[in-house]
Amino acid sequence: MLSRNSDLIPSLLFAAGFLCASAGAAAPVLLSPASNAVNVGASATLRMAVPASTVGPCTVRFYGRVAVNPGPDFTIAALPDTQNYSAVQHGAVLGMFTAQTDWIVANHTASNIVYVAGLGDIVDAGDTNDGFNNIAQWYNATNALYRLENPVTTGLPEGIPYGTAVGNHDQSPNGDPDGTTIYFNRFFGVSHFAGRSYYGGHYGTNNNNHYDLFSASGLDFIVIYFQYDENANQDVLDWAAHLLQSYPNRRAIVVTHYVGNADIPCDFGWQAQCIYTTLRTNANFFLMLGGHIMGEGARADVFNDNSVASLVADFQGYTNGGDGFLRLMRFSPGNNLIQVSTYSPWLGQYMNDEQSQFSVPYDMAPAVAAAVTNFIALGTNSNIAAGAETSLVWSGLVPNHVYEWYVAVTDQANNTVVSPVWRFTSARKTAFYGVS
Repeated sequence: MLSRNSDLIPSLLFAAGFLCASAGAAAPVLLSPASNAVNVGASATLRMAVPASTVGPCTVRFYGRVAVNPGPDFTIAALPDTQNYSAVQHGAVLGMFTAQTDWIVANHTASNIVYVAGLGDIVDAGDTNDGFNNIAQWYNATNALYRLENPVTTGLPEGIPYGTAVGNHDQSPNGDPDGTTIYFNRFFGVSHFAGRSYYGGHYGTNNNNHYDLFSASGLDFIVIYFQYDENANQDVLDWAAHLLQSYPNRRAIVVTHYVGNADIPCDFGWQAQCIYTTLRTNANFFLMLGGHIMGEGARADVFNDNSVASLVADFQGYTNGGDGFLRLMRFSPGNNLIQVSTYSPWLGQYMNDEQSQFSVPYDMAPAVAAAVTNFIALGTNSNIAAGAETSLVWSGLVPNHVYEWYVAVTDQANNTVVSPVWRFTSARKTAFYGVS
């Protein structure tokens, strides 16, 4: 399309929904990033070539925006109480635990598994050395969970982002939030996760209550972990509320070991009730996960038109101490739906009853301000010769988002030709936030 006023190009063509050069006019040639490129870094060098038929020198204007189309489906995996696998008891074996994490690693690309949440009770004996050889249980747990971190097998520099809650069996005495969590903090503490791009920070002096940050399909998330505490420490609740207020554009998931019982609808445990009551005024809070009580439960609560789904899954009392069943939550932005399934990599089987396989409606429209849904001017390069290449660096890209860009070339006669729109996806690695 040719115009005597290049400033009209964006508004006229955005209304049409596409950009192109008119018949008979050579379009600018976009070179890189390649159309639909993935894993582009935090800065993208937009490179193009001016049509050789243009009367130069020319002015090249670069435009870009965050794409507002729904991103691809992605999966969050949840590991319910793994204590029997770590302790090798009640018919369970460690292989059930390692089968879970090996399966996640092997399928993280095909299933787009972007995050893994442990629901607590990592081990059975906590810090208590009472004949159960508890240190061996922690070694068994690291044998399984550290597999998620392997850059070679996952193909990711930091592995697959993950976190895990402190359950009552991870505390000594059992269920005492004022007791010790020495081994948890030795193997899954601040020093283990500090510096990882997805690790957000922690409350107090240890990692018993902490949070992670990750992004998927153009959506940004915060996951807040609460240690088991039936007293529901108000200072910790206030810390979590402050986090949600500090990250209002991040969709909030809470993981706490004891959410409620295994019914539909389930009854909240006291701590979960306090968490929900404290956080429900935050519109970004949408999901709470827990284990602890054997079986599967769920509930939905609505406050000020904001719905929060709470899901319970714990299989430790099932055959062979759980048989390696885990939860898979497949987020489908295009359908505004979370599809929940329950699968055992150890058995290679799904549970197909209505408590194990169901869907949760959830609005995943990108939380992008109206001002950035339209293309914005990124920069201008002047005095570019006909047939020459030029480039512009687009910096400050948000991880794992889809971006679109195009160029408009104006010649000496003030004729303008516009390129097609290309898109690319920024790298999955998230930026580091050191807030504690």
